Amino acid sequence: MKRHLYVLFVLLVMVVLMSCANKTDYLIKGSSSDFADGNKVYLFYLDTNEKPVFIDSTVCKNNSFVFRGVSDTIRAATVAVVDTLNSEGEISMDLILEPGNISIEGFDPETSHLHVATGTSLNNVLDKFSREMMLYVNNPDSLFPFIASYIRENIDNPVGGFLFDRYHFSMPWDMKLDLINSMSVGQKASYAALSKETLMRIEQEKERAAKARESFSGNLYKDFTGKSPSDEDVSLKSVVEDDSNTYVLLIFWATWCAPCRADMPVIADLYNQYHDKGFEVFAASIDDNRTAWLKVIKDYSQWRNVIVGDDICDKYGVKGVPAHFLIDCSTGKVLIADTWTHRTLNWSDEIVSLFEKDK
Repeated sequence: MKRHLYVLFVLLVMVVLMSCANKTDYLIKGSSSDFADGNKVYLFYLDTNEKPVFIDSTVCKNNSFVFRGVSDTIRAATVAVVDTLNSEGEISMDLILEPGNISIEGFDPETSHLHVATGTSLNNVLDKFSREMMLYVNNPDSLFPFIASYIRENIDNPVGGFLFDRYHFSMPWDMKLDLINSMSVGQKASYAALSKETLMRIEQEKERAAKARESFSGNLYKDFTGKSPSDEDVSLKSVVEDDSNTYVLLIFWATWCAPCRADMPVIADLYNQYHDKGFEVFAASIDDNRTAWLKVIKDYSQWRNVIVGDDICDKYGVKGVPAHFLIDCSTGKVLIADTWTHRTLNWSDEIVSLFEKDK
């Protein structure tokens, strides 16, 4: 009987050890004068819906905190130190949750970053990235190629996923699409094993990027229909194919968007100057508040105004407003595409040049 119990005990120990072998042991130590005693500290990651999934919590003591635990997978995570007496007093620190001792300390004068995580291989890679990126912050033309190179180098581990999540919103669409297309099947399999959330975001971005590329200069415009101020259906096609129009400026905007409102006088000047030469505007608002929209467009009733849903923005790969597309009515092709992630910085000057060259 004792022998049987001993064998059973050994088997149980082996099962526990095998189970633990598939997990990762981590120790996170934070120490800084910014971590006031009594502040609550949370360790969490974001799920596919950008909702926090809490892993652990603790309280600062002696200007420090400690997390110990095991994780089923290596993943990007966040540590948040919350000042219970100040609703705005939160310090967030990103890290890679992986086996080993992770250290989070105070301000780093070399990178101008607060509370950088170091001590393990992948966190050291992130730290190295932060230091090297400082060489490019004043050179936007080189910054994103540098970031893309780091993503490629780390595409099969959570650092690549973290950097992609952090910076892809600001990347040019063509660079983003090329980066996604460069991922091999094996790399995507690694992503799925290490960070399913990131893989899902990448697939979503791939779809958006493909739509945006279809709207780049040289491609045909995509027709859609919006509701006019009188609640009638008005199609973009009806304006482009109007014989009196030579060029149509399609804009996506909203009344609550300050840059959009700042654009309106510029567009009005272009309209007043070149409308007699065939320049027309098709302004598609994404406002939810129809009353606010009707109030604002009273000052811009000279051109075509419609209100549309977010699905129309998706059709053009537009993720933020304002966005501008100049359409050549004779060919149906997009001559200028200016969006948040595919900037044509002097789009209004290009329109002026287009009309002035024919003088």
